[in-house]
Amino acid sequence: MQGISSGLGFSEAGHLCLQVPECYAVIENDFYNRALAHLKRYVLRGAGELLAEPSTTTLLRSRNHCLPPSPPLSPPPPPSSPPPPLYPTLQMQTRPFFFVRFIAQVETTVEQFDVPAYAQRMSTRLGVPSVGVSVSPGSVFVTTEVGADDQAAADALTTQIAEVASDPDLLSELYDAPTTVDTNSITTTQNPDAVMPPPSSPPKRSDEDHSYIALIIILVIALPVGAFLIYLHLEKKGTWSNIAPLSPEATRTPYARVTKDDAPTRKADISFNLTM
Repeated sequence: MQGISSGLGFSEAGHLCLQVPECYAVIENDFYNRALAHLKRYVLRGAGELLAEPSTTTLLRSRNHCLPPSPPLSPPPPPSSPPPPLYPTLQMQTRPFFFVRFIAQVETTVEQFDVPAYAQRMSTRLGVPSVGVSVSPGSVFVTTEVGADDQAAADALTTQIAEVASDPDLLSELYDAPTTVDTNSITTTQNPDAVMPPPSSPPKRSDEDHSYIALIIILVIALPVGAFLIYLHLEKKGTWSNIAPLSPEATRTPYARVTKDDAPTRKADISFNLTM
């Protein structure tokens, strides 16, 4: 493509190669003229097959030579902490008003403890539709949750669980491994998610009940009014005067008729004497 002579080595020829896009390599060799022995001859070559020649040096062009340096890679993010291990749980299918919980320590491993089978055995034993179960290691702590619809049912479950906790053979059968139940862990709490039923309305009265009530009200009003009217009727006819008195004090005294002429006469001479 192009040839130059230079005493600066590959620097001048290499710079020139970078300015020509078609330049592929630079070949350096010596001049045969001793007068130019201090110079080197450089030939710019295009793309193609290069043949090795004696007493020559070839410098290939790097296509990425002028690209800006790539930015340093950002350090990888620190590894996230592993998620906590998931232990088996079983949710209760009902929404009771109260929860009765208790904790048992079972001599087995989390992997070997069969949660569905235990839940079925415990619900059958306590006579409830379903129970909630959660398992945590160490040996294995099994928390059981039983639902009750009212306080009386919750108290009955608490008594029944305490009886189960006092029987080691029954516990081994229920948990399928040697087990102890901490009776202090038996607690009763109200379910915050349960919807309390509306207060019961008073019983409705039948039409017959309303008839009886109306009759009673009429009698309560009519009897005193009727007695009072009978009294006025007898008093008007003077019937009461013909009835013998019960005692001398009850005898009625007839009164004489008094007129204005029967009043006492007034004296005309009236004087006053005031003495200090």
